[in-house]
Amino acid sequence: MNDAVKKRKKGSRIAKKFNKLLFSLYLVIVVLSIPGTYYATQQQIREQANRELSLLVDMVRSVRNVVR
Repeated sequence: MNDAVKKRKKGSRIAKKFNKLLFSLYLVIVVLSIPGTYYATQQQIREQANRELSLLVDMVRSVRNVVR
């Protein structure tokens, strides 16, 4: 019976180490992916804003030409 308790404790320690390793790997992936996602999204937002601004400028020019 003593051997069974030792095996269970050893297995429990291995499981705890494995869980800690998985959690730390998860944290590393999240910490590394957040800045990349931020910069990629920021670039896409700027490009979309520039496209919309140019469309707005074209629309204002067209309205000015019609009004004249």
